[in-house]
Amino acid sequence: MNKLGIRLGKAWGYTTMIFENLNVEVHVIEIEKGGYCSIHAHDKINIFYVVSGKLKVKTWVENKLTDISEVNAGQTTAIYTDFEHQFEALEKTICVEIYHIFLKPDDIRRRKGSVGGLK
Repeated sequence: MNKLGIRLGKAWGYTTMIFENLNVEVHVIEIEKGGYCSIHAHDKINIFYVVSGKLKVKTWVENKLTDISEVNAGQTTAIYTDFEHQFEALEKTICVEIYHIFLKPDDIRRRKGSVGGLK
């Protein structure tokens, strides 16, 4: 199912995907004051651009809380691959959320001693 343009309800507000391709997803998220998401991680970079309101973003690395940022309207923050994070709206917030993955042309990891050939 194509989710593009469909406004989906969340426990904390709403999300609407407005763009998607193989490398990027862009969502508009609407978060009610006091709304927060679960602590989670992604296999992609997660970028938040706050359009209006104020967002608190906590980041954990190896189960240790390493950063708490307040992101105001007009500001951006990024959470890198595999970092656990959680957001909370300090006031009613509208945010552009961007998920970005890097395609790595040389991403092959060969087992030591393994080679290809013909039989």
